[in-house]
Amino acid sequence: MSTAEDGGAPFEVVIAGGSVGALEATLALRELAGDLVRVTLLAPREDFVYRPMTVQEPFAYPTAQRYPLAEIAADLGAEVRRESFGWVDAEERVAHTDTARRWAMTRCCWRSEPAHT
Repeated sequence: MSTAEDGGAPFEVVIAGGSVGALEATLALRELAGDLVRVTLLAPREDFVYRPMTVQEPFAYPTAQRYPLAEIAADLGAEVRRESFGWVDAEERVAHTDTARRWAMTRCCWRSEPAHT
């Protein structure tokens, strides 16, 4: 693998989603690879919400807390793009979004998330 230290470009990783799994993957990559990876999160929502807490909302409980995803990602050395993951062209090494944008990548990581409004 080419590294930033030897003059090569960092390993480009696209993580689809802004959920717990996406943040855990970002944490793991940062811990294991440090600056050798550049992480981009493709997330349709601007906030991270711990979804299990949202089930209480219809029953007069306080709403689940929301945290700015961009701030969390910045703390982890990652970048967030407000896009929904569409599909991957493995041959071209490009992640496509539902708005027809393309993200060059070395690897892609995704976790299926239910649609949530």
